[in-house]
Amino acid sequence: MCHNQSHDKVFEREWRLLLVEHLKPALASLKRASAAERKKAKEAAVIASGYDSVDEAHNAFGYAEISEEQYRKVVEILECGTDGYKCRAGAAVERLTLTIGSIKGEAESNPDAEYEDLFNRRMIKVEESRNREEADREMKEDKIGGIPC
Repeated sequence: MCHNQSHDKVFEREWRLLLVEHLKPALASLKRASAAERKKAKEAAVIASGYDSVDEAHNAFGYAEISEEQYRKVVEILECGTDGYKCRAGAAVERLTLTIGSIKGEAESNPDAEYEDLFNRRMIKVEESRNREEADREMKEDKIGGIPC
């Protein structure tokens, strides 16, 4: 792996972590919206419990007993069940949570073990080179000082 690739990997890791930090407020906002939608869904479930079929809800909507929004929620609940009713914000919260986890996991994982190994080997070579240079300098100083090696 060349030097630029290693810097690219470090840069990518830092940006992934920064992206996670910027996504956290959006996730918090979606969680609040999800809570509000869940509250509306519970209200719609109470209304839906008064209807045995979509036709009954349609008739109630036709006679202006329920609003169009209530009718749509009642139909969704009757067709999918209350467990099947997923608010859009709740689904977005789940997707964003998974995405953040994935991005964070990729940033925190160490796929660069090869780079780390290469870096460590290079540092060892640099240290060895410094030690040799220092030893050579000491030997030259010893010769200059008149002390035989």
